Amino acid sequence: MEGQPREGTTVAAVATVEVTEAGSLVVHALDLAFDCGQILNEDAVRAQLQGSMIFGLNVCLNEELNVENGRIVESNFDRYPMLRIADVPRQINVHIGALSGHSRYSGTGEVGAGVVGPAVANAIFRATGKRIRATPFRSSSRFTAIARIMSS
Repeated sequence: MEGQPREGTTVAAVATVEVTEAGSLVVHALDLAFDCGQILNEDAVRAQLQGSMIFGLNVCLNEELNVENGRIVESNFDRYPMLRIADVPRQINVHIGALSGHSRYSGTGEVGAGVVGPAVANAIFRATGKRIRATPFRSSSRFTAIARIMSS
């Protein structure tokens, strides 16, 4: 299979989002296509990729550590924002059709996490015409700015 990667996993993601005039963000769907060569258990791979997409969504929307007086403020999960079930998109689609069938078996456990943030940022740009270039996206100052943009 000339031209096919010899190792690693190639992955791409698309997000479908809604940004309201008040500046709130709703992620309606995440779609991910990947090529890890071959897979042995389609259900296990799908579960790994769905889990890594949810993890990546939490990273780009919420995860942030704040330091005050040399100490991290979020000392436990009660002060650390995490996605709740209601925040998880109703549709998380893993598209198996991009598999090349190359002889390699490559990882799928974490590859979905890194592409979700850029996909959500691109969807926000598509919805608002404005780029967000820093995370977490739900930071009040960033979405206050989006609310101002949407209302003008």
